[in-house]
Amino acid sequence: MKKSRYHIILIDDHPVITEVFADILGQVAKKHGFSFHTKAAHTIDDALYLFEQVYTIRPVDMVFLDMRLPPSSNGDIISGEDLGLKIRKTKPETKIVVVTMYNDHYRIHNILKHIRPEGFLVKDDLTLGEFDMAIPRLIEGFPYYSKTVIESLRQYVSHDAVLDPTDRKLLYLLSLGMHKMKTISVNLSLTISTIEKRKQRLKEIFEIEGGGDWELLQKARKKGFI
Repeated sequence: MKKSRYHIILIDDHPVITEVFADILGQVAKKHGFSFHTKAAHTIDDALYLFEQVYTIRPVDMVFLDMRLPPSSNGDIISGEDLGLKIRKTKPETKIVVVTMYNDHYRIHNILKHIRPEGFLVKDDLTLGEFDMAIPRLIEGFPYYSKTVIESLRQYVSHDAVLDPTDRKLLYLLSLGMHKMKTISVNLSLTISTIEKRKQRLKEIFEIEGGGDWELLQKARKKGFI
């Protein structure tokens, strides 16, 4: 992806953040002798419109993706992580840079394993200097992880327990107040016994002993899964 002009989409539900990122990217680009054409999306629907209607011929070089996004209007995509999975599948040429507040080791490991982003930046780590190091490396084709992500990898690299999309959708349905197993069974196309087994596995992963759905949801929220 060695060229002078790059097309980037900034996806975050806070317009102030995308404005700040666009300004910082402009400074970095000017310093290193290339330019960015940036567009912002503040909802999943906005992002899908850009990918499916605006960038139909010209590829998106890079997307900066927040994880904490409200679900799409049709409910098919329930988070930034699901949007990242869709981008990875449908736009494999687009580099994904995850930018998030989440700093929980388990959450970071889950995102890395599922989305496999080229870049992963925790917002608490971000400075102009961090962007100045990250952007040239990403453009050259090298991955870049901020210090919190690197530390998480050191501590969590051998852990194999991750949540798959079905686990996350189960948590999402529970968070909407859907506690009747028949309703959840229909939504997930799973048997009630399979759902109960998944719930038990989630409680084990989150180290919940003897708790119910409320305790499971509290722990899932704390770790940034819902």
